[in-house]
Amino acid sequence: MNPISAPLSLTVLGGDMRQNYLANYLSEKGHSVTCFCPPAYSLLKPDIRQAASLAEALSASKFIIGPVPFTRDQKTINGSPADMILLSNLYTLLNKNHFLIGGNLPASAHDVCDNKRITCYDFMQSESLIFMNAELTAEGMIGELLQKTPFMLQSCPILIIGYGRCGTVLAQKLHAIGSKICVCDISETRRAMASSLGFKSFPPSHLKDSLSLLSVIINTVPELVLSEDCLACLSPSCLLFDLATPPGGIDQKAAIKHNLPVFQCLGLPGKTAPLSAGEAIGITILERIAAND
Repeated sequence: MNPISAPLSLTVLGGDMRQNYLANYLSEKGHSVTCFCPPAYSLLKPDIRQAASLAEALSASKFIIGPVPFTRDQKTINGSPADMILLSNLYTLLNKNHFLIGGNLPASAHDVCDNKRITCYDFMQSESLIFMNAELTAEGMIGELLQKTPFMLQSCPILIIGYGRCGTVLAQKLHAIGSKICVCDISETRRAMASSLGFKSFPPSHLKDSLSLLSVIINTVPELVLSEDCLACLSPSCLLFDLATPPGGIDQKAAIKHNLPVFQCLGLPGKTAPLSAGEAIGITILERIAAND
């Protein structure tokens, strides 16, 4: 990576505590940082500027950094107070001198940047950051399990739906503490990978046949997998955890009908390890800017 030749001016918008630690990290590296609508002004370093408006925030910097996810409702920046950072206002204020950065940038952001000839970068496309995020999510998920389950995780039969990056890391960490892991995935290749590590694996078409003895199900797939037919096969004591973005992979109405608790576990890195996550995002952003310099 080429070193950054001079201090940068960066604006950090909205988000959860990851944005706070991101701003502090960038400031520690000698850059000029402006924040607008961070989750906790009081935890920002004293040399970080606090903008009074979105217009002021964008006029202060070339590099405009949104959170991950950039938006949840396609109307506002994630984590900002109601109507404080409307995407429509942000898009209006952006100009060709800006460099827009965020996690999981929506199509609307890419369209605006294309039309205005603005450079943009989605840091959640970084392989190293994706892997780090999977590690932090898995660690946070284990913390959730320890808090929510009334039984020990050792020897606990746990189904992980989806054996992508997050599911893979989570399966390995839970296996390491003695949980009995099985994996459901649509991909034959990923099922073979899971089986090679000693995990029982099967496709979604066989899901109903494998549910009755489970104590915990963790979904990582962002589309409906656990339908009412599947939920009806579960023990009443089974606990359901959904890591996927809404609407998630679990039929919420059917779960309520069958008295099955569903725990939504969104944005775990921002809740359980925001410092590590924020610094990892900062490293990724500075590497990208240096490469583009």
